[in-house]
Amino acid sequence: MLGKKGMEISINVIVMIILGIIMFGAAMAIFNNVYSNVVDLEYQVSEQIRDRTIRNFPSDQLVYLPETNKAPARRLFRTENQVVFYVGIYNNYTETKEFHMNIEPTSASQEVLDNRLTSLETVSIPQRQQDVHFFIVDVEGLERGQYGIIVNVTTDDGIQHGRTRIAYVNLN
Repeated sequence: MLGKKGMEISINVIVMIILGIIMFGAAMAIFNNVYSNVVDLEYQVSEQIRDRTIRNFPSDQLVYLPETNKAPARRLFRTENQVVFYVGIYNNYTETKEFHMNIEPTSASQEVLDNRLTSLETVSIPQRQQDVHFFIVDVEGLERGQYGIIVNVTTDDGIQHGRTRIAYVNLN
């Protein structure tokens, strides 16, 4: 009799372990599905913003930072801790060029925004083509207010490309 009860308990434990593994696998599959959908959505939004920026790129400008007084139009997205801006660059040269996007706080924002700006590395743009690139401002813990960021684009030989632009982070 005792042997049968011991066997019964062992079978129950094995069944519970198998059910646990199945539930864990199902949870991982659901998480993977949701995460991949979020990544796909983020990519689609980025592509839409890139396409819209290129479509609206003024023909007389080399560097295009959409109107800074229209906050929703100039931001890719904002999370609680970061603001992402996009900058359009047009290569008007007759060959592919390397461009550097230099970003720095304005003098009024220097102390507050120092070490909070992240820019992409050098970008290569084919001749007579436009491309859109991003920079990130870390706003975690910043007080309410408006913070300015100077955006300069230079070519690989150090020549400024287009006019200097200023972007603003408005924290309300």
